[in-house]
Amino acid sequence: MAILFPSFEKAITSKPKPTEGEIFLLEFLETQFQFADQVEVYFQPCFNGDRPDVVLMSPHFGVIIIEVKDWNLDLYGIDSNNKWSVKAISQRVKSPFQQVYAYKKNFFEIHVNGLLEKSLKSPQFFKIIKTYVYFHHADRHAIQSLYNPHLDRLREHSRRNDEDYKFKKIDYDAYEKTREWIERGKHRFERDMSYALYRDKLPKITFPMTTKASIFDESVYNEFKRLLNPPYHYASEGKLPNYSDKQSKLVRSVAKARSKICGIAGSGKTVVLAGRAVNAHKRHGGQVLVLTFNITLCSYIHDKISAVREDFPWSAFDIINYHRFITTALNNSGIAIEIPEDLQYDGTDSIFARQIAERRDHYLEETYYSNLRVFETEEIKTKYDTILIDEIQDYKPEWIKIIRSFFLEEDGEMLLFGDEKQNIYKRALDGERRSKVVEGFGTWIKLTKSYRYKDGNRSGGHHT
Repeated sequence: MAILFPSFEKAITSKPKPTEGEIFLLEFLETQFQFADQVEVYFQPCFNGDRPDVVLMSPHFGVIIIEVKDWNLDLYGIDSNNKWSVKAISQRVKSPFQQVYAYKKNFFEIHVNGLLEKSLKSPQFFKIIKTYVYFHHADRHAIQSLYNPHLDRLREHSRRNDEDYKFKKIDYDAYEKTREWIERGKHRFERDMSYALYRDKLPKITFPMTTKASIFDESVYNEFKRLLNPPYHYASEGKLPNYSDKQSKLVRSVAKARSKICGIAGSGKTVVLAGRAVNAHKRHGGQVLVLTFNITLCSYIHDKISAVREDFPWSAFDIINYHRFITTALNNSGIAIEIPEDLQYDGTDSIFARQIAERRDHYLEETYYSNLRVFETEEIKTKYDTILIDEIQDYKPEWIKIIRSFFLEEDGEMLLFGDEKQNIYKRALDGERRSKVVEGFGTWIKLTKSYRYKDGNRSGGHHT
């Protein structure tokens, strides 16, 4: 029998409420692998923003990621470039196959230690994860109706290309270029068809490897296990707190709180942030999001939270920088990041490439990362009971509004932490020469005493 994380009873009562398709798939998977060797089924595991619907893992045969769609496929269309849209309103939606592939890509590039390096050394290593999309309300005919017209078109195009070359209407180079283009198109459509699941096809789910393989060894399995089922942190792993009176007050979590905290280097902002994160989870038992601007600070904040002398599950904390968080949120919501052709360049002119890159970054910022309406019509998979933002001096006001509007629970608390001495990205400053943030967070709470010593020694738990 497959092992479900969480149990089926907990999964069907989780937030957000599981769809009919998700419940059906979990019931199927629980019994499908009843004779298998320790198959683990993870329902909506959440790690630093990513939230795939279902992940299966076997200690010997690899990993499977399944995206679940309760869509009526009659309402959707696919164009000649394999891009999806809602037919009635011609609204582009992200291909569910691209969505699940993004989860796979993030396992290698972001989440699992050493996975990217191993995949670069061995092309076969990338195959330890297989992806599927389960369409709960579809059948074989519905899937074929989406793809067969495109495959028929490409076969006809291939036939004409063969004839044109046979009767010398085109030369070999033109023939070969067209042939390769057709084959690439056929591969994309046939690949997605092969990974599309419907009820009658669910028994066809197979792991990436059919025999025990050295590339998916115990160390790799354990890294996935640590991500999908994070370890529990025990109080004995932390250190005795040594908060000042002011820090002790700021560490205490309060529902619906809105505050902004600033201070000089060494004044204990990060210690307060870490203590507040753990205290918040103890208060509400829910999810805590810690956002930074600089990606390199994520590990540092993780260490500070680990130093808190409390019991807590690591699965309750997402620690990630803003742009990566929004990128994963866009994928979770099925929003495709579209880059216009005039902003794509793979030539060798370095000056022109830099100019295009700057224009592309500006486009992505305006269209997605700073767009206050980008999630307006979407159902957000994960909302947080507590959101703590570090390095607020580097944040645009739009980013804070996006996070507060779409990712904070109704009774959630949100705190901003910053250093008024640092503003390396030249954000707008307020009258106190501190980062100009959105309204609703009160006046700055100042931590004015530094606990950092010139000789490098540090005192107790006060310092940053």
